[in-house]
Amino acid sequence: MSQEDVAEILHLEKNTISSYETKGANPKIDTLIHIGEIFDVSIDHLLKKDLEKFLNNQESKNLLIPIKAQAGYLTEHFTDEYNDLKCLQLPFFTTWSKKRTFQIQGDSMLPLFEDKDYVVCELVDSNKQIKDEDVYVFVSDGDGVILKSVFNDKKREIYQLISFNSKYPPIIRRWEEIKEVWKVRYRITNSNF
Repeated sequence: MSQEDVAEILHLEKNTISSYETKGANPKIDTLIHIGEIFDVSIDHLLKKDLEKFLNNQESKNLLIPIKAQAGYLTEHFTDEYNDLKCLQLPFFTTWSKKRTFQIQGDSMLPLFEDKDYVVCELVDSNKQIKDEDVYVFVSDGDGVILKSVFNDKKREIYQLISFNSKYPPIIRRWEEIKEVWKVRYRITNSNF
């Protein structure tokens, strides 16, 4: 995007954007909030991370987690195997937040998601970001890595993890039981259309 494009989106002057880029000025809090909302970046990242280093850092890469790697995903050995995993770069998925691509297994999310499909995901930092009926990868000690839709109570303490395939009953989990949540952004499939 050009500085003009960003200035137009944020309702600012082009020279203001230029001064942000050259570190001659810092955005006001309300501008930071607006930048975060428009570009889907947490304010925490804008304030605490050196974004140039972050983009070149392993954390910003999209690790590809095949079914065989999921068994060790929650163990300390996963970090040792981290270097052996492939990274998936997708030109249309350019968020600054942490990314993962998981291979899914089973038929619980048919007809939309099939066995061996891949889901390209973005880390959910807070349970306030979880929206009913959206699809997520949930990671927990008891369930491992599972793909489900979700319904939550108004206090966001209890979550019903729902399968699209009606032969599977909902799974009820408390927020404390869930280690990681990944919002599904894209699906990669081998299905013939």
